[in-house]
Amino acid sequence: MPDFDFDAEFQSSLDAAISETQAKSQFPKQDWLAAGVKPPQDESWWRLNGPGMVRAFADWYTSQPDVKVWITPDGRPAIELDLTVTFGRVPVKMTPDLILQAGSALIVVDQKSGSSQPDNKRQLGLYACGLEKAYGVRPKYGTFFMAKGVSVKGSESRVYFLPPISLDGPEYSVEYFTREFAIFDRAVAGGIFLANPGKQCHTCGVNRACVAFGGDEAALFDPSHPRYQGGR
Repeated sequence: MPDFDFDAEFQSSLDAAISETQAKSQFPKQDWLAAGVKPPQDESWWRLNGPGMVRAFADWYTSQPDVKVWITPDGRPAIELDLTVTFGRVPVKMTPDLILQAGSALIVVDQKSGSSQPDNKRQLGLYACGLEKAYGVRPKYGTFFMAKGVSVKGSESRVYFLPPISLDGPEYSVEYFTREFAIFDRAVAGGIFLANPGKQCHTCGVNRACVAFGGDEAALFDPSHPRYQGGR
């Protein structure tokens, strides 16, 4: 796509997204927090790095003539597809980043801006279940698009789309997620919120307020802190 100005289009889209968020937010822009990664992925970081990520995806997509964006039965391109489906009695809202079609196969794609390959594939399975419930069509595969690219051992090249995985396992089934959401729903109703600390905590935008993470503002915001100050 040699004639497409990725930088200008990205900056324009980012400006529009910021304006839309400002209109909805009760906090001034200067009080917004970047995700908990280092260095912080704030507005200036995205203005510098975002266009390259978009170009990486466009270059890959245009190099795959047999791959296209799936069109849903109700005529929507499956890009940031808003879905609300029910697992048991629990309504679940989800927005899969992208569903691709390769031949007769559908592939759930989750886009990542980080450098580490995700070690949990359940999100892909959940999206497949959401499409199954919404349209009666279930993607067979799922993968991640790594916007920064992943180094290939022994080579200077980088891989952006990770090898697809099958989503046929029981851990990706409607039955599994129905049970999980029922348990979660009961926990929410009972006010039970158990911390599950791990490496994902470093990308959490509110880790500063979490006692399990060791956040420096945990005493102010986290009721689990022994010196909790009640949000004062």
